Amino acid sequence: MSYVIVMWAMGAVFLLLACVPQRSVYWSLQAWKYRNPKAAEPSDTAYAMQRFGAVVAALFLFGLGAFLWYEEEASTTDAAEVRTAVMKAVHILESESVTATGGELMDPDHHMEVDAALDEASKAQAPAFGPSSWGLQAEPAVRSEADDGELFTVTNEDDQYPYCLKVVENPVADDDSDGGLVLHKTTLDVTVRKGGCEG
Repeated sequence: MSYVIVMWAMGAVFLLLACVPQRSVYWSLQAWKYRNPKAAEPSDTAYAMQRFGAVVAALFLFGLGAFLWYEEEASTTDAAEVRTAVMKAVHILESESVTATGGELMDPDHHMEVDAALDEASKAQAPAFGPSSWGLQAEPAVRSEADDGELFTVTNEDDQYPYCLKVVENPVADDDSDGGLVLHKTTLDVTVRKGGCEG
């Protein structure tokens, strides 16, 4: 936001210079440099061009400031966008089958599926033109022994508007009798609540 303020402040200075009579500016700031200031004074056309240049510079700086402001505002995911993306990601996670791990050699890990679902949900609600809402992130949360699934805290890129996702694999028949690594296709149950998983 500081860049936006600087751009608009500079634009205001140029606009002010355009409004001030150019002849007064010359005699106040430049005439002292010449031995014969009257002979060195710019023509009326030159004064008009200086005023025109100042207006163009002001409009450019105002426009650049507005563009930077729009980029900053539109690329920050707000509370409503986070909620919409999280709910859509939950639907995506529950509707697609995943490759799950079973047995004693490896704990379930669905971080990649959660990230992919959040990316897909963000792209689905992005505007057709202009910057997209990016930056949703899922951080695995510490879970207690009582938790029967994985916990992920989802926030925007500024760690705001947290939601807690709990991802649990649907049970499948276990044909592995020796307790080793088992890969199987399954679906996920996902519950969501507002706030971080640690809170």
